[in-house]
Amino acid sequence: MRFTLLIFLGFSTGIFSQKNKSIECLERYDNVLQTHRLSGGFLVYDEQTDQLYSNNFNLLDSLLSPASTFKIYNALQALDNKILRDENDTLHWDGKKRMVEAWNRDLSLQEAFSASAVWYFQELARRSGKERMQHTLNVLDYGNKSAAGSVDSFWLNGTLRISAKQQLDLLRRLYHEQLPFSAESQQTVKRIMKNSEPDLYGKTGWGMWQGKDLGWFIGWMEHEGKPVFFVHNLISDELPDDEFGRLRRSMILELIRCRIEK
Repeated sequence: MRFTLLIFLGFSTGIFSQKNKSIECLERYDNVLQTHRLSGGFLVYDEQTDQLYSNNFNLLDSLLSPASTFKIYNALQALDNKILRDENDTLHWDGKKRMVEAWNRDLSLQEAFSASAVWYFQELARRSGKERMQHTLNVLDYGNKSAAGSVDSFWLNGTLRISAKQQLDLLRRLYHEQLPFSAESQQTVKRIMKNSEPDLYGKTGWGMWQGKDLGWFIGWMEHEGKPVFFVHNLISDELPDDEFGRLRRSMILELIRCRIEK
């Protein structure tokens, strides 16, 4: 897949150079990073213009833990392997109380994905088994393809790593149903990725990276019939959880809306 790569390491020229509003938005993004002592950044690929934007060249190939963004592909393999029939298929809660109240009940795939219920996707991985999970990584060419460690947590605290550039490539292939899985399975995964905001599809992730919080938000926003793909990650060791969780989403969405608004 061909695309034009545009990397901007500062804001003096402006990523979206002829739009004052966009320049102001990018400066605000940079100010938030500095104010909260955050590291990380974004990739945005506009399919309509065939351009890829980033504020951080090193972000392209840096390998990080995928955390819960891997739930996209865990769900995909479970559907394709007939462990689940569709997004309404329910797994029964084991009765163990967990930190998020929304997790403590029977959940459908749609509900589990929306709530990012760890136990649900751990159960999918256990039912799939190590061989299938490794096969999934291999056929997707997912990051470093490492399923070392426990079958139900290798994407959380194992050695699996993926770059922002690799995340973006997989999202594009999923959107166009070009992954090595059935079209039906890919369509179901795209449905569960639908967020409450209009035309927004995505998945968050939250883990630890070298003793610091690592936050992801990846997906796409549809605009005039074309997708604008995004990969956003933040790393912090200072912010309260609620603020960190909010910023990993809000910062990238504000950037995208600045990009597409006329």
